[in-house]
Amino acid sequence: MIVLNWPPSDGTYPIWPPPEIGSNRFECSDWAVLAQQLLELGFTHDAPTTQERNLFFRDAQCGGGHNVIGRMVVSADGLRRYPFAVCNNAQDREFLVLWWPFTCGWLSGPVSF
Repeated sequence: MIVLNWPPSDGTYPIWPPPEIGSNRFECSDWAVLAQQLLELGFTHDAPTTQERNLFFRDAQCGGGHNVIGRMVVSADGLRRYPFAVCNNAQDREFLVLWWPFTCGWLSGPVSF
């Protein structure tokens, strides 16, 4: 199945990967790996604002056709917020990302987000 309305439109979020990575490519296998790598660089995560929720997550669906829960990854300086999403279905927990193929697959998202 194909992820719907994901990733967000180019230009609506900062360019991935963040400049702190020091590379033009950064990928990971699941939420836990992404969080660990970015926490080490001083990033945090936050709930999306109402505007971010409407812009990035309102119409997004995982490959199974389920709605998603959004989370923003925030740069250490607080100036950049990157959208990520997890399928809201407990059996899927598909993690939607900003690099091709825009999903890490089923069960790659956290149990609670």
